Amino acid sequence: AAPPPVPVAPPEPPKTDCKVEPKLGALGTPKTPAEWATSFLHLGKHRLTALVVFTAYVGSFMGHGPVLSCLCLLTGTTLQSLSANGTNQLLERRADAVMPRTRGRPLVTGVLKVPLTVVFLGTSVALGTAILNYGCNPLTAYLGLATWGIYVLLYTPLKRVHWGNTWVGAVVGTLPPLMGAAAATGTIGMTGVFLGGVLFLWQIPHFMSLSYLCRAEYTAARFQMLPCSDVARASSQSYIHSVALGLWCVALVPLVNVHPVFWAEALALNALLLRRSKEYRVLPTVDSARALFRYSILYLTVLLLLLMWHRRPSTTPLAEYPGQILTAVWDSAAAVARPVW
Repeated sequence: AAPPPVPVAPPEPPKTDCKVEPKLGALGTPKTPAEWATSFLHLGKHRLTALVVFTAYVGSFMGHGPVLSCLCLLTGTTLQSLSANGTNQLLERRADAVMPRTRGRPLVTGVLKVPLTVVFLGTSVALGTAILNYGCNPLTAYLGLATWGIYVLLYTPLKRVHWGNTWVGAVVGTLPPLMGAAAATGTIGMTGVFLGGVLFLWQIPHFMSLSYLCRAEYTAARFQMLPCSDVARASSQSYIHSVALGLWCVALVPLVNVHPVFWAEALALNALLLRRSKEYRVLPTVDSARALFRYSILYLTVLLLLLMWHRRPSTTPLAEYPGQILTAVWDSAAAVARPVW
């Protein structure tokens, strides 16, 4: 008699240093409105959508946009972002099933079915674009559609082709603050340019550190990420873009309608980001990558909150800004040193 077949163990999932996304319960269709809402929010990557909406709001806030226009901006941007992120999940559902970090997503587990998902995604992008067009202005709607198109039609397929997809994805992150500025003023303006540049440059050290932590998963899913093939080059790019981000802030903050003390605060935040990026470049490890990734989130959050805190009307002549910056730095130093004196 033939010997019994030897049982073959299923392949082990790739080891990951990424945070695993929560799984949405057992297989099956949601039954309550709360379950449906939770499923669609996870489909639309609600945390990423929240970041997109927040950066759009910052652009509107800095432009002193009307309340109604701001509400339409937030609603339309949310719908467009949910659609873009959900379409990304729809196209990558087989790759998501390979990676432990994403195998709990609703399309992978079967919580949501493809036909219903397609209807939701199409309705969301159409409704969001209409709200931006009629509630804000056509420029805002066009920028939103460009964000959706670049993310879905360029970035998503390019992830399987070339590691340059990270820079294409950075363009996607650049556009939401431009949408906010356009919704508030009808134009992009210097504040929109400043915010767009910050978001573009910031995404490189942020994502190069994240993709280093997830490199085993990306390799298993056949995604072309630079840290998967050339860690030294990826860490160098993080450092180069951190330097560029610091120079961008030093050069352009004086042209934005904020109190001059923000210049000194931005300088301090960028110095810490440069330090984390240098540590990652000198010795790329899980610890240095995670430290850079975590600080990059803190950096962007604090920088944008301080920017909004120091907002003021555009009434100061541009030529007076250098002197005001020096005065603000001197006053801050004097306040710190006064107890010593």
